[in-house]
Amino acid sequence: MPDQALPIQLHVQWVFGPKGYIESGTLSLINHGEYSLEGAKLCVSGMVRFTTATPVSGALLLEAISNYAVFVPEQNSPPTPETTWCIELGEPDYPMRHYTEGLVSAYLCLADGVLVTVPITKTTAQQGSVTHTPKSLIEAPSEAAESVLSDDIACDSWSLVPYPNDVTLQGSREVPSGLDFGLPTLQWQAAVANFTSLAAQLFPQESWYKPQSSNSLAVEFSDATGFTKEQYRLSFHPDHVTVMASHASGFLYGLISLGQLLRNSINESSIAFPATGEINDQPAHEWRGCHLDVARQFYGVDTIEQFLCVMAWNKLNRFHWHLSDDEAWRVEIKAYPELTDVGAWRGHDKAIPPVLGAGSQTIGGFYTQQQVSTLVESAARLGIIVVPELDMPGHSYAALQSIAELADPLEPDSYRSLQGFPNNCLNPLRAETYTFIERVLEELLPLFPGNIWHVGADEVPDTAWHAAPSINQSSANNFATARSLQAVFLKRLHAMLTQRGVTTGAWQEAANDEGISTDNSYLVAWLDADIAKHLASCGYQVVVSAGQAYYLDMAMADEWSEPGLAWAGSVSLEKSYGFDPTEGWDEYLKHRCMGVQACIWSEQMTNTAVFDYLVFPRLSAMAETAWTHKHNKDWKRFSALCKTMPTLFNS
Repeated sequence: MPDQALPIQLHVQWVFGPKGYIESGTLSLINHGEYSLEGAKLCVSGMVRFTTATPVSGALLLEAISNYAVFVPEQNSPPTPETTWCIELGEPDYPMRHYTEGLVSAYLCLADGVLVTVPITKTTAQQGSVTHTPKSLIEAPSEAAESVLSDDIACDSWSLVPYPNDVTLQGSREVPSGLDFGLPTLQWQAAVANFTSLAAQLFPQESWYKPQSSNSLAVEFSDATGFTKEQYRLSFHPDHVTVMASHASGFLYGLISLGQLLRNSINESSIAFPATGEINDQPAHEWRGCHLDVARQFYGVDTIEQFLCVMAWNKLNRFHWHLSDDEAWRVEIKAYPELTDVGAWRGHDKAIPPVLGAGSQTIGGFYTQQQVSTLVESAARLGIIVVPELDMPGHSYAALQSIAELADPLEPDSYRSLQGFPNNCLNPLRAETYTFIERVLEELLPLFPGNIWHVGADEVPDTAWHAAPSINQSSANNFATARSLQAVFLKRLHAMLTQRGVTTGAWQEAANDEGISTDNSYLVAWLDADIAKHLASCGYQVVVSAGQAYYLDMAMADEWSEPGLAWAGSVSLEKSYGFDPTEGWDEYLKHRCMGVQACIWSEQMTNTAVFDYLVFPRLSAMAETAWTHKHNKDWKRFSALCKTMPTLFNS
């Protein structure tokens, strides 16, 4: 049914309890019109979750799947014209501390099936006698902006993020108007093309990266011997600068450093451009990654292209692409068109309800295999390897809703995931599970020449599968826990990938019951820093992505007015920057740390302003740890320079 508009609005007020989390709330549906809403249902969605155990008065909770809930009036007494329907709610199913964890959308489903969008016109939180409102994330620019660098920073630092590891620059010169690459020989043409394309994508209104007719800086190139793949050298001379490297990635990173120096000195009077000297640089960590969840919120091809450019400007080199979850399946599989016909969309009366604030209108999207190939090629030109993730065996609600044969028809609705989805795990003892995975891998593996595949393996509920006849009737029923059953699944999936010459990645839970061996694999440690050290001591190659530093959906401060989540505490920019991923590790364990990775989980990213506010510049803080050796880091310098870095949406 088409969405209609009526003079109805919803006010939401939350109340804090003594422990600092929301303990109750009131939804006030105000009917300003002349319409009776008899037979209407109020449908709400966001991050907050209600269950049949949630105390409710003034309404009946008719349906709840994850964070989508449907309420009907008590005793069939709908709000009549010019009245207010108040729904009193007890403590949510999941601890809630920040405004983005509340409601995002609401609509009415009228008795005749017509859908009516209900604007949420007021959201507040009461804490004692104080009323809080959401923070404004878009601030008007100041007419007289402060200089980026104070005098004490400008005198001994250069405008580079992440900061190089060996800098011997001296003096300053008149700022060039642009870069003149002349006519580079064939071996360097690709580096120039990749850099100029990157700069044009990030800074379309600027022209410093193009050859200039006057006062331009000549750029020369030189092959290096003995340099690592990502190592580069910039040598500054009175009339030119030389970029030296041995690989395309090194040349690109050298040009990015040169581009940062020039762009920032053009745009900011307090930033000097060097006269002479050198930058000799190479990264501290091999793995400098960022994860992006496109299942909870969908980002189109153009946005992914732009995000890859932002990553490259931060000298990041691994894009962990989270392509499936409970809320959506985002990649075309020709053997299973229903995965995207059904699983890529959310909406009223759809197989996947409008969770995470989707509202009454159907929303979603997916990437075709041709689009995937194009994005992977774009990433490669920027020195980035794309690591796809299809999350299994848990977080598979979208796949199970799309393909009927994946679900055990005799398994009752017996368990819920942490996010409130019923029966969301692929069954590890059904042949249909592995037929499905084989066909998916057959189509997708050729699209990702980096030969790394992330299998997920996180957050399987402890009660998963145990009501399924295929589990109870199997000779494997001596496996007493969901952990041991997942280990059966992961061993088989790991073997599939190893046989195909592919490295298996997974979240930290894959180590449970030795589900994934230490051979040809790596694990991403996300819960805390101690987990990463433990996994390294068990022999795993580890990527550190501790929630307390690198989960960019965490709120930056404790106040309710701040956007973000709270399960890992608040993560300020300074805290993220100062985090040492291998603190307390001996040298033997440090060799097992592949690097670090930020994670962008998209539940909170309901608009572009929230995305930019939470992700930037914390992404650059992680990037500097990834590239810059600990003794070369400086918080005061970084906190000034990070203002020069691009964001994704310019919100």
